[in-house]
Amino acid sequence: MPATAAVAITVVEGATTTYTEVMRAARTRVQLPDLGIETVEQKRAVTGGILLNIGGPDSDAKADRLAAWMREVLKDLNVRVARPIKTGELRVLDLDDATTPEEVASAIAEASGCSTENVTVGSICRLSDTYVARHGTCEVPSRRRAQAGDDLTHPRGMGLR
Repeated sequence: MPATAAVAITVVEGATTTYTEVMRAARTRVQLPDLGIETVEQKRAVTGGILLNIGGPDSDAKADRLAAWMREVLKDLNVRVARPIKTGELRVLDLDDATTPEEVASAIAEASGCSTENVTVGSICRLSDTYVARHGTCEVPSRRRAQAGDDLTHPRGMGLR
């Protein structure tokens, strides 16, 4: 698991709100100790937004709580609060004609242990004699679980690589 987890704050394009106003509001409305968070390291993202890095044990859970709380208390400020995660790519093999992207996402989530919210699936195409989802992405630690050992076959017959 990563040593830190992040929460990204972005002012929506065209909004009149400034990052200074957003962070002032966050300081007054969000009490970090109530969320089990001792310290937060603030950085400026390459995109111009703000990244709040949370370290220590259970950093993912703490960042999830902080992001959820910030979405709620900052909803009047026209900002987007997200939880960026590192992802890896998987190729899903042996699909049948009726397989939907939602079923592929569900299979990846089940095999990897990550949430379907953190899984994306590309287009499904025919490759010689089988159908293949060009790619699916999920969190890096989850991808490693899905790929542990040999190819993993989902109960519906999908192979994850």
